[in-house]
Amino acid sequence: MKLNIRTDISADIQSPTLLAGWPGMGSVGVGAINYIRRHAEAVAFADIDMTEFFCHEEVVVENGIAKLPDMPAHVFYHLQGTDILVFESEAQVPGQGGISLMNCVLDLAEDLEVQTIYTAAAYAIPMRPGDDVQVLGISNRETLRDHISNHGVEVLDQGHISGLNGLLLGFAGTRSISASCLMATMPHHVVQMPNPKASRGIVNVLASLLDLHIDLVEMDVVA
Repeated sequence: MKLNIRTDISADIQSPTLLAGWPGMGSVGVGAINYIRRHAEAVAFADIDMTEFFCHEEVVVENGIAKLPDMPAHVFYHLQGTDILVFESEAQVPGQGGISLMNCVLDLAEDLEVQTIYTAAAYAIPMRPGDDVQVLGISNRETLRDHISNHGVEVLDQGHISGLNGLLLGFAGTRSISASCLMATMPHHVVQMPNPKASRGIVNVLASLLDLHIDLVEMDVVA
């Protein structure tokens, strides 16, 4: 594993906030992070090479020609003109690889003096596709828990959050970095399908928390 710094942005930010997302149910969390990144002036400034933790299990065929697929990317972005950073990963990494990846993310967060981290995920429940999306949240600090509650997030009293989007909160807590995971409700019987409606709920909350203006036209079309 190797962290590649493309551009030193330390002089351009002050006490930044980091949004981090990995794939999960309905691509809800990473879909929200990806939408914000694409609709803001985000510029890549670093990436993490995780090649040693992946192996090819298939080939991609195009026009009858077989080739190896690209390895999943793990990239850091800076939203230009803001103190907001984004880390977007294309794959969950199990076991020790995931621990190493999270530590690398947190190492860079500490170096850049990140104050708060927000991750995002889905919360699958029995519901109909037409039901309103609700955003639940957990935090590793009482102050951040109360802060997200003031922005329309219902605090989840108890439970378990699997995957790196949840696990990062525990690891961030060991480094005294405040972190919260926002979870949008979605129907439990369609967790394998992308759910832009749930992603939109998270984008709305993050826009409120970060005082961002995000054009939701594209998301409204598919939600």
